[in-house]
Amino acid sequence: MIKKSADRNSKEKIIVCDSVSAVYFGGNAVFVQKHNRRTEDNIMTINEILSQVDSEKPNEYTTEQKLIWLNEAESAVCVDLRGEVYDSPVTVNSPQTAALSVPEPYAKMYTAYVKAQIDAANEDYDSYNQNIAVYNTYYQRYADYLVRHGRQAWNFRNFM
Repeated sequence: MIKKSADRNSKEKIIVCDSVSAVYFGGNAVFVQKHNRRTEDNIMTINEILSQVDSEKPNEYTTEQKLIWLNEAESAVCVDLRGEVYDSPVTVNSPQTAALSVPEPYAKMYTAYVKAQIDAANEDYDSYNQNIAVYNTYYQRYADYLVRHGRQAWNFRNFM
């Protein structure tokens, strides 16, 4: 959504969209600000992730097993990227509406990781390689996001 406003007595025009504000004076952008729109609306819940995995990759694995894999991905984010202690694993008794810590669009890493683990358990290594590559891409992008916003990725090292 784009909103425009202009003062009738000056040439100043302000444009605000969902992620960026810009102030134009005489046709030139003099101030641009990106907004961090991280809200509860763009953080996936456990139930959403598991439902998405089951719809994209039908499987016979229990919710408990998929939660173990989900914990592995969440633990990697908490410990390796943010330097936090991961002391609250998701269990079958956890509320399925609980949100995980990575916001969209990076939250796709969770579904990719669980799908990759299903592929590994099924010995479907071609599909595993595709899904783990997607996981690694979103993990890298989230690490980059943390660095860009001044929240250093603690133990993350990119050797490429």
